Amino acid sequence: SVEMIEAIGKSQFQTFWNRCGELLRPGGRLALQSITIQDHRFEATSREVDFIKRYIFPGSCIPSVSALLSAAAESSDLRLVHLEEIGSHYVRTLAEWRENVHAQVDQVKALGLDDAFLRMWDFYLCYCEGGFAERTIGDAQLIMERPGAKTDPLLARLCSRKPSSTFFLHGLTFRSYQSVCPIPKSARPPAELNEFQPNSFFNFPYLFI
Repeated sequence: SVEMIEAIGKSQFQTFWNRCGELLRPGGRLALQSITIQDHRFEATSREVDFIKRYIFPGSCIPSVSALLSAAAESSDLRLVHLEEIGSHYVRTLAEWRENVHAQVDQVKALGLDDAFLRMWDFYLCYCEGGFAERTIGDAQLIMERPGAKTDPLLARLCSRKPSSTFFLHGLTFRSYQSVCPIPKSARPPAELNEFQPNSFFNFPYLFI
Protein backbone atom coordinates (compact mmCIF):
# COMPACT_ATOMS: atom_id res chain seq x y z
CA SER A 1 0.00 0.00 0.00
CA VAL A 2 1.71 3.19 -1.18
CA GLU A 3 0.35 6.46 0.20
CA MET A 4 -3.25 5.32 0.16
CA ILE A 5 -3.93 5.25 3.88
CA GLU A 6 -3.92 9.06 4.02
CA ALA A 7 -7.21 8.99 2.07
CA ILE A 8 -9.29 6.76 4.35
CA GLY A 9 -9.55 8.95 7.45
CA LYS A 10 -8.60 8.44 11.08
CA SER A 11 -11.84 6.61 11.87
CA GLN A 12 -10.95 3.80 9.46
CA PHE A 13 -7.36 3.10 10.51
CA GLN A 14 -8.43 0.14 12.65
CA THR A 15 -10.70 -1.22 9.92
CA PHE A 16 -7.79 -1.03 7.49
CA TRP A 17 -5.41 -2.97 9.74
CA ASN A 18 -8.04 -5.50 10.71
CA ARG A 19 -8.74 -6.29 7.07
CA CYS A 20 -5.01 -6.53 6.30
CA GLY A 21 -4.63 -9.03 9.12
CA GLU A 22 -7.54 -11.08 7.81
CA LEU A 23 -6.08 -11.23 4.30
CA LEU A 24 -2.55 -12.22 5.35
CA ARG A 25 -1.72 -15.82 6.15
CA PRO A 26 0.07 -16.56 9.47
CA GLY A 27 3.61 -15.24 9.21
CA GLY A 28 2.67 -13.04 6.26
CA ARG A 29 4.12 -9.60 5.74
CA LEU A 30 2.86 -6.37 4.22
CA ALA A 31 4.64 -3.17 3.23
CA LEU A 32 3.01 0.22 3.69
CA GLN A 33 4.25 3.66 2.72
CA SER A 34 2.61 6.76 4.12
CA ILE A 35 3.25 10.45 4.47
CA THR A 36 3.32 11.05 8.20
CA ILE A 37 3.13 13.94 10.62
CA GLN A 38 4.98 14.35 13.91
CA ASP A 39 3.39 12.28 16.67
CA HIS A 40 2.69 15.22 18.97
CA ARG A 41 0.90 17.12 16.18
CA PHE A 42 -1.37 14.32 15.02
CA GLU A 43 -4.44 14.78 17.23
CA ALA A 44 -4.67 18.52 16.56
CA THR A 45 -4.07 18.32 12.82
CA SER A 46 -6.52 15.43 12.40
CA ARG A 47 -9.29 17.84 13.51
CA GLU A 48 -8.13 20.85 11.47
CA VAL A 49 -8.80 21.85 7.86
CA ASP A 50 -5.59 23.36 6.48
CA PHE A 51 -4.59 24.47 2.97
CA ILE A 52 -3.99 20.88 1.81
CA LYS A 53 -7.36 19.62 3.03
CA ARG A 54 -9.23 22.59 1.62
CA TYR A 55 -7.70 22.88 -1.83
CA ILE A 56 -5.61 19.79 -2.68
CA PHE A 57 -6.68 16.69 -0.79
CA PRO A 58 -10.19 17.13 0.71
CA GLY A 59 -11.04 14.61 3.38
CA SER A 60 -7.47 13.46 3.89
CA CYS A 61 -5.85 12.63 7.21
CA ILE A 62 -2.07 12.45 7.47
CA PRO A 63 -1.29 9.88 10.17
CA SER A 64 1.58 9.76 12.59
CA VAL A 65 3.65 6.61 12.99
CA SER A 66 2.35 6.10 16.53
CA ALA A 67 -1.27 6.52 15.36
CA LEU A 68 -0.76 3.84 12.72
CA LEU A 69 0.91 1.42 15.11
CA SER A 70 -1.66 2.01 17.87
CA ALA A 71 -4.49 1.31 15.44
CA ALA A 72 -2.74 -1.85 14.23
CA ALA A 73 -2.22 -3.10 17.79
CA GLU A 74 -5.83 -2.46 18.74
CA SER A 75 -7.38 -4.14 15.71
CA SER A 76 -5.02 -6.89 14.53
CA ASP A 77 -2.15 -9.15 15.47
CA LEU A 78 0.23 -7.32 13.12
CA ARG A 79 3.50 -6.02 14.50
CA LEU A 80 6.14 -3.70 13.12
CA VAL A 81 9.36 -5.45 12.06
CA HIS A 82 11.05 -2.74 9.99
CA LEU A 83 10.70 0.99 9.34
CA GLU A 84 12.47 3.33 6.94
CA GLU A 85 12.04 7.13 7.00
CA ILE A 86 12.55 8.55 3.51
CA GLY A 87 10.99 11.98 3.95
CA SER A 88 14.26 13.86 3.46
CA HIS A 89 14.36 12.72 -0.18
CA TYR A 90 11.06 14.47 -0.82
CA VAL A 91 12.68 17.88 -0.35
CA ARG A 92 14.61 17.43 -3.59
CA THR A 93 11.71 15.60 -5.25
CA LEU A 94 9.29 18.48 -4.69
CA ALA A 95 11.83 21.06 -5.85
CA GLU A 96 12.29 19.07 -9.06
CA TRP A 97 8.53 18.78 -9.58
CA ARG A 98 8.14 22.53 -9.16
CA GLU A 99 10.92 23.25 -11.66
CA ASN A 100 9.29 20.89 -14.15
CA VAL A 101 5.96 22.69 -13.83
CA HIS A 102 7.63 26.08 -14.37
CA ALA A 103 9.43 24.74 -17.44
CA GLN A 104 6.17 23.54 -19.01
CA VAL A 105 3.73 26.32 -18.21
CA ASP A 106 2.43 26.49 -21.78
CA GLN A 107 1.56 22.79 -21.73
CA VAL A 108 -0.19 23.20 -18.40
CA LYS A 109 -2.29 26.08 -19.74
CA ALA A 110 -3.10 24.04 -22.84
CA LEU A 111 -4.94 21.68 -20.47
CA GLY A 112 -7.29 24.55 -19.59
CA LEU A 113 -5.62 25.38 -16.26
CA ASP A 114 -5.27 29.09 -15.50
CA ASP A 115 -2.80 31.29 -13.62
CA ALA A 116 -4.78 30.91 -10.41
CA PHE A 117 -4.32 27.16 -10.55
CA LEU A 118 -0.60 27.53 -11.29
CA ARG A 119 -0.13 29.83 -8.29
CA MET A 120 -2.02 27.40 -6.06
CA TRP A 121 0.00 24.44 -7.32
CA ASP A 122 3.26 26.34 -6.90
CA PHE A 123 2.35 27.15 -3.31
CA TYR A 124 1.33 23.53 -2.69
CA LEU A 125 4.72 22.20 -3.85
CA CYS A 126 6.60 24.82 -1.81
CA TYR A 127 4.38 24.16 1.21
CA CYS A 128 5.16 20.44 1.13
CA GLU A 129 8.86 20.96 0.42
CA GLY A 130 9.11 23.14 3.50
CA GLY A 131 7.25 20.57 5.61
CA PHE A 132 9.67 17.82 4.64
CA ALA A 133 12.70 20.10 5.04
CA GLU A 134 11.66 21.01 8.59
CA ARG A 135 10.74 17.37 9.37
CA THR A 136 7.22 18.43 10.33
CA ILE A 137 6.07 15.77 7.91
CA GLY A 138 7.89 12.64 6.84
CA ASP A 139 7.41 9.61 4.65
CA ALA A 140 7.59 6.25 6.36
CA GLN A 141 7.88 2.78 4.90
CA LEU A 142 6.67 0.15 7.37
CA ILE A 143 6.86 -3.61 7.16
CA MET A 144 4.28 -5.34 9.32
CA GLU A 145 4.16 -9.04 10.09
CA ARG A 146 1.67 -11.53 11.44
CA PRO A 147 2.73 -14.06 14.10
CA GLY A 148 4.28 -17.26 12.81
CA ALA A 149 6.91 -15.75 10.53
CA LYS A 150 10.01 -17.87 9.96
CA THR A 151 11.91 -15.35 7.87
CA ASP A 152 15.18 -13.74 8.94
CA PRO A 153 15.44 -10.05 9.79
CA LEU A 154 15.77 -7.94 6.66
CA LEU A 155 19.43 -7.10 7.17
CA ALA A 156 20.47 -10.58 8.28
CA ARG A 157 20.94 -11.79 4.72
CA LEU A 158 23.16 -8.82 3.88
CA CYS A 159 25.39 -8.75 6.92
CA SER A 160 28.38 -10.87 7.79
CA ARG A 161 30.87 -10.50 10.59
CA LYS A 162 34.56 -10.20 9.87
CA PRO A 163 37.30 -10.18 12.54
CA SER A 164 38.97 -6.78 12.53
CA SER A 165 41.58 -7.12 15.28
CA THR A 166 42.92 -9.47 17.94
CA PHE A 167 44.61 -8.54 21.18
CA PHE A 168 45.71 -10.30 24.37
CA LEU A 169 45.07 -9.19 27.94
CA HIS A 170 45.96 -11.04 31.12
CA GLY A 171 46.39 -14.31 29.26
CA LEU A 172 43.02 -14.06 27.49
CA THR A 173 42.46 -13.62 23.76
CA PHE A 174 40.01 -10.95 22.64
CA ARG A 175 38.84 -10.62 19.05
CA SER A 176 36.75 -7.66 17.86
CA TYR A 177 34.39 -8.01 14.94
CA GLN A 178 33.11 -5.60 12.37
CA SER A 179 29.79 -6.22 10.67
CA VAL A 180 29.95 -5.44 7.00
CA CYS A 181 26.78 -5.21 4.96
CA PRO A 182 27.53 -5.22 1.23
CA ILE A 183 24.63 -4.04 -0.87
CA PRO A 184 23.97 -6.46 -3.73
CA LYS A 185 23.84 -4.92 -7.20
CA SER A 186 20.28 -6.14 -7.60
CA ALA A 187 19.22 -3.95 -4.67
CA ARG A 188 20.84 -0.79 -5.97
CA PRO A 189 18.77 1.76 -7.87
CA PRO A 190 19.78 3.03 -11.34
CA ALA A 191 22.66 5.49 -11.48
CA GLU A 192 20.32 8.37 -12.21
CA LEU A 193 18.54 7.78 -8.90
CA ASN A 194 21.84 7.90 -7.06
CA GLU A 195 22.41 11.31 -8.57
CA PHE A 196 18.88 12.35 -7.69
CA GLN A 197 19.23 11.25 -4.06
CA PRO A 198 22.70 12.38 -3.03
CA ASN A 199 22.20 11.28 0.57
CA SER A 200 20.88 7.87 -0.34
CA PHE A 201 22.10 4.84 1.59
CA PHE A 202 22.72 3.18 -1.77
CA ASN A 203 25.52 5.59 -2.70
CA PHE A 204 27.85 3.64 -0.46
CA PRO A 205 29.10 0.12 -1.27
CA TYR A 206 29.22 -0.93 2.39
CA LEU A 207 27.39 -0.16 5.58
CA PHE A 208 29.55 -0.47 8.66
CA ILE A 209 27.79 -1.21 11.94
